[in-house]
Amino acid sequence: MCNHLGYTSVYICNFIKQQTGETFKKLVFEERLKKSTIFLLNTNYPVYEISELVGFNNLTSFYKQFQKRYHCTPNEFRSNIDASSIKSN
Repeated sequence: MCNHLGYTSVYICNFIKQQTGETFKKLVFEERLKKSTIFLLNTNYPVYEISELVGFNNLTSFYKQFQKRYHCTPNEFRSNIDASSIKSN
């Protein structure tokens, strides 16, 4: 992205932080978790495959971060929560 835009990664990261109040890394992380909920609600993909599709390299890390964010495991989310009742911090 930085090469395409012609800016350094430091500049881009500082700009994103300044505009959003969040780091680039945090925004990407949050987007990965959001995308995982879409896969959980709309597909029958196994959790390990969803974690890979959204960019997690470690299934255990995915489970821990998902549970921290949504207060349930991905399987519980898929089984018990519909799209209108998603609660996040």
